[in-house]
Amino acid sequence: MYINKKVINYKLKTILLGLIFIAAFTGFIFYPEHIEGNIGILLIAITTSIIELKENHKSLPKYYLIIRYINILLFVIALVLTLLNR
Repeated sequence: MYINKKVINYKLKTILLGLIFIAAFTGFIFYPEHIEGNIGILLIAITTSIIELKENHKSLPKYYLIIRYINILLFVIALVLTLLNR
């Protein structure tokens, strides 16, 4: 059985990003007044996620694509929360 190496790497990235987002949004829920994200870093993260998704969307299973779309949505929510708290 052949397993695409790109899919395995993407799976590991998706799991890592999921854990980071769980930690970050736990902080957003419990301490919303302390959100001081860097807008530039959030914009770079959103842009690189979209570019990576455009390049790899045909070779990946739908489950990973859905997770990546959710990650991009969470980046956008973090950007909005950061802008609202400034």
